[in-house]
Amino acid sequence: MRVGLVGCVKRKGRNPTAAAELYTSDLFRKRRAFVERSCDRWFILSAKYGLLRPGDVIHPYDLELTQLSAPDRREWSRRVVARLEQELGSLSGVIFEAHAGRPYLENGVQQALREGGATVETPNPGRSFGAQLSFYAERPASRPPASDQTLQARLTDRGGGRPPGFVALGAFLSDASKDGIELAASQIETIIGRQLPASAWKHRAYWGNSESNSQARYWLNAGWEVVGVNTTRRVVAFRRLAHAAASSRE
Repeated sequence: MRVGLVGCVKRKGRNPTAAAELYTSDLFRKRRAFVERSCDRWFILSAKYGLLRPGDVIHPYDLELTQLSAPDRREWSRRVVARLEQELGSLSGVIFEAHAGRPYLENGVQQALREGGATVETPNPGRSFGAQLSFYAERPASRPPASDQTLQARLTDRGGGRPPGFVALGAFLSDASKDGIELAASQIETIIGRQLPASAWKHRAYWGNSESNSQARYWLNAGWEVVGVNTTRRVVAFRRLAHAAASSRE
């Protein structure tokens, strides 16, 4: 598994929102686009909140990691690694792709990850701000988008007043250009605008294709069904229902 780690930046929006949308600088957006294409999952390294999922709704803040004392940075690093273990389980064999400044990695995070059996890659280390922007502009991520070729663009551009929640997931699936698609937890959370509950990965029934399942109504009404759930990788596979697929080709 390849996991992206993206450092937070100073420039932020003014209102509480999903973490993936809070940071508004060009550098953050380029880093985000890069890891969404190159990694299976990604997280944000926040000076205030520690490790964040892209869909975690947070308030704006004014804190930089370098403002913390050395002991506080070490404690921050310990909390980040503990959250990664909570999210991913064993870190052994995981490849972490880090897009963050040195303070995010050199206070214990990088060492702890490697001691846990993980590999840490820093594709864009130690460059100036301008050089970093050039790197992301000139070097596309090597991993292709998920099964729908327009997936990344649609995840990035969620404008047009699309409503939040699973109604947004139904609309997202309705717009898909293929009859099958896999979505990681972070992608689903970006679409619905909130974090999925822990039960989503503990109980297969959460993704059951039943009208009595409140969230399932939205993908079923959109003409889709869940055909697979990988609770370890936190990936859900959707398939367009046969009658809906036939109609879309007419």
